[in-house]
Amino acid sequence: MAWSLWLRTPPPDLRPKPESHATLHVRASGADGRPLPGEVRWATARPEMLLHAAHRLRVPPDLASDPEAQPFLRIQKVTKRFGDFVAVNDVSLTITNQEFMVLLGPSGCGKTTLLRAIAGLGMADEGRISIAGRDVTYLPPRDRRISMVFQSYAIFPHMNVFDNIAFGLKMQKMSKPEIEARVKQAAALLHIEQMLDRFPSKMSGGQRQRVAVARAIAMQSQVL
Repeated sequence: MAWSLWLRTPPPDLRPKPESHATLHVRASGADGRPLPGEVRWATARPEMLLHAAHRLRVPPDLASDPEAQPFLRIQKVTKRFGDFVAVNDVSLTITNQEFMVLLGPSGCGKTTLLRAIAGLGMADEGRISIAGRDVTYLPPRDRRISMVFQSYAIFPHMNVFDNIAFGLKMQKMSKPEIEARVKQAAALLHIEQMLDRFPSKMSGGQRQRVAVARAIAMQSQVL
């Protein structure tokens, strides 16, 4: 049994607000990766936490009737193998615009493998992946307009915060004023605007993680 949970909230920023309309979804799928119909369930050691969250969230309108909730990222029957081992088995998934998705599951169930297939860091063996109606299944990562934040941060130790956030923008040869504006905007969103001259060795793990997130946000990609 595998579980996926996602929380859909509107912009303008990544910080949820009490008055924001939010939707909590829980989907169960069987061993073959296909969703189990007719059930919305969650298994946790502390079910009262889920119940508390569910009661605080308003029931949304039917996503199918919301024109702004049409699929933005579509995964269709994606399979990824490593030799004889099937890491991702016939997974289909749709994510709407402005939706925040979380994949939950035990180690080795294929979460990272699926994310890498979406980002183009590991091509799917079968199936299709499309973003905003464009088939990106076999496109290289640079052509997908995706930003990815790695668990290990992957920020450059020899660069200060500003240069780390600006790295991707410089690779795209953007103008200096545009780079500076985007870096400052992303840094302010993550509350690290006072650390732009600081190097990673002088920062805590949480601060370095925020630098990695700011770098991804500054790219203004279609999918983060």
